Amino acid sequence: MARKLDIGRVLRAADQRDFTFYQRLRDDEKKEFVYSLVLRFCSSIAAPQKVSEDYLLRLNERVNQHGDTLWRHPDLVFAMLASCGDGKLRKHEYSKAGSATSRDRTLADFLCLHWPGTNDQEHEIILAQMDKAAFTQLLRESGLDAETEKKIAAAYAKSQSNRKAGR
Repeated sequence: MARKLDIGRVLRAADQRDFTFYQRLRDDEKKEFVYSLVLRFCSSIAAPQKVSEDYLLRLNERVNQHGDTLWRHPDLVFAMLASCGDGKLRKHEYSKAGSATSRDRTLADFLCLHWPGTNDQEHEIILAQMDKAAFTQLLRESGLDAETEKKIAAAYAKSQSNRKAGR
């Protein structure tokens, strides 16, 4: 079965801030619009580091943060995706979700509670924007039990020492 909706068209429209793109799609194309897939492509752009970090932060603030409710409104999702673009065509690559490994996922799981759908690379950017006090406040406001908080705090401390060591 041939695809009706070309992901390249979707990404070009988002990059160029075409807010009405979704509304102009035919019904069969609208059925193929998959929020999580488009967001995954949008979150990975080939651009200078500062540009890609800013773009990713805008995606997280505007789209990803409320993904659990927004997916029911694809027209709104696309308009919010388009608001993240800077008017320039960008190369997007599919950034597959991290594979399951034997390493400790405590910190990653905690971050996914607050930023659903993010991957390890995005977690690194989020953590780089946060100092210890901000992370501690986020952890306390999460309403987790003391034992879980302690595990997450230890995982955060380990990640920060690894980051400083350049690993």
